[in-house]
Amino acid sequence: RHIYAVGSNKEASRLSGVDIVSVIKKTYLISAFCSVIVGFILCAQAGMGNMEAGNMYEMYGVAAGVIGGVSPLGGSGLLLGTFQGALLWQTLENGLNMVGAQVGIQRIVIGVIVVLAVLMDVLVRNGNLFSKKNKK
Repeated sequence: RHIYAVGSNKEASRLSGVDIVSVIKKTYLISAFCSVIVGFILCAQAGMGNMEAGNMYEMYGVAAGVIGGVSPLGGSGLLLGTFQGALLWQTLENGLNMVGAQVGIQRIVIGVIVVLAVLMDVLVRNGNLFSKKNKK
């Protein structure tokens, strides 16, 4: 909860008694630990270290979170939603691979889905999507 609070509004979190520096340090430490584990797994799969092995994985992580409902503006989202977004991402990628779509087309399709998810998030946050004044 503190991570959400700090991500949403640092000043409000500080005023409510959250140690912002500690939360940020712990978050980066956990992220670095997870990155090391993934790096070891990738090295074990390839049988060697490769500098290009994890290229573009940050995009996959952000896209999975956004597709799963995590707000890129901060302060809302669930870990389960991120797992669902990753599942949807992988299903789309596997389906496009099975159809024989080129890598560029795959990235465009999933990029459009991410842009639509961000647009939906912005519209819902601003209240423009489900407001009474839009219905006539």
